[in-house]
Amino acid sequence: MIEQSGRGGLIDWKIANRRALELMARVGLEEDPDTLIKDIGLGKQQLVEIAKAFAKDVKLLILDEPTAALNEADSQHLLDLLRGVKRRGITSIMISHKLNEIEQIADSITILRDGKTIETLDVNADGINEDRIVRGMVGRELSSRFPDHTPNIGEVFFEVSDWWVRHPISTERMVCKGSSFNVRRGEIVGFAGLMGAGRTELAMSVFGRSYGLHLSGRIVKDGEEIELKNVADAIAHGLGYVSEDRKAVGLNLLDDIKTSVVASKLSKVSSMGVVDPVPAEYLIRADIP
Repeated sequence: MIEQSGRGGLIDWKIANRRALELMARVGLEEDPDTLIKDIGLGKQQLVEIAKAFAKDVKLLILDEPTAALNEADSQHLLDLLRGVKRRGITSIMISHKLNEIEQIADSITILRDGKTIETLDVNADGINEDRIVRGMVGRELSSRFPDHTPNIGEVFFEVSDWWVRHPISTERMVCKGSSFNVRRGEIVGFAGLMGAGRTELAMSVFGRSYGLHLSGRIVKDGEEIELKNVADAIAHGLGYVSEDRKAVGLNLLDDIKTSVVASKLSKVSSMGVVDPVPAEYLIRADIP
């Protein structure tokens, strides 16, 4: 039975906080209940959404890509959580592209293609594995899931060294502690770490100090030290940033695609402060270096 936190139109915040902490604990979220949603990462926002669903004492829980923004440990915690609610008689529908998680957690798997139900598989039956699921998804045997790739790695052209950044709100907390990395031409570099490890914070702070309070560190591009004081400086030096949270910090949802695409390079499509729509149309179709 859910403890009621409101009566007669008034909210008892003591009960609300206690109930929030209980629900947060169920999904493995350790935060102050008074923390603003915008001040936590996308993965933690997902956990808040799931905790909110549990607050309704649901009988059918539909989860749409619940682990998409979670790391492996947090994803496993969520799967364990679904097993727990199953034992309490709650039914769950999980929508996901992570086939290993679907195979691990589901009792049955329904495969959709082009809006149509292709088949429903009994996970406990023989021969149900990722390859079998993929065959149902694409309609044929898939001999190779990943295309051959031969990298053409060149010299180091971008370096960040001894990078220190404080949290923008909790200023006593360091989000980057002497971080260093380098990137070579033609190279794909991946940053790995648990949720809260500082991956997004590092990338955003390097991109024109768009996150946190920068303390110290060096950025070297093409052998010369550069200083990126703001986002405009970063763009001028050829840096681009595709955000983790497109909706909140990446896209202008009130404008059209054309305006959103050319917004970071208005100098190419404007004169005397006036945007020319013809170059703008051309720009979004061109391969811009």
